[in-house]
Amino acid sequence: MSLRERHRDVAAYALGVLEPGDAFRCEEHLEGCPRCARWLTEFARLERCLAELREPVRPLAPPPLTRRARPRPRSRARLVAVAAALILAMPAAGLALREGDAPTAASRASVTDPVTGVAVAASWSERPWGTDVAMRVSGVDGPRVCDLVVVGRDGREHPVMSWWVPARGQDSPVVEGATALPAGEIDRLVVRERGGGALVSLTP
Repeated sequence: MSLRERHRDVAAYALGVLEPGDAFRCEEHLEGCPRCARWLTEFARLERCLAELREPVRPLAPPPLTRRARPRPRSRARLVAVAAALILAMPAAGLALREGDAPTAASRASVTDPVTGVAVAASWSERPWGTDVAMRVSGVDGPRVCDLVVVGRDGREHPVMSWWVPARGQDSPVVEGATALPAGEIDRLVVRERGGGALVSLTP
């Protein structure tokens, strides 16, 4: 696999469409490529946005006497191309969304898990469309992908953001995300290892 292909596969990795072997090689590449690690965070934001907007859609009955086209399988390259196009469009859309939406005063909290030793300091601000979240996580050993989910008072989980921790481990930069859930309906914020258990949980 060429270096260019490894760069391209970051989007497919974030969307979960890589084969296991390709996913393993992509993780090795992420460990030594800061640029792709940053890209992974951006594509993870796309995944979070898609999850927030995803709703069941009732299929429409085809018109009579109309030939139904056979669905064509979507290749990994096509999925990556669509994801890349959406990522390029996200900054402009995010700017338009944020303009004129003054947040409420930020709330802050921090906690250290006594078992894992992972610490988190978070702040969140309510907006008309949901809640902005920013946080710094420390004490996480890599390599691994971390996910932040917000758990509502009804028990439902809302994905917020993901980021990559390299093998040497590092304190994360301040990572930012958002959820459609209003701040008053948030029960807790949970940082998890991708495919694993909770590393730390913070209750507002």
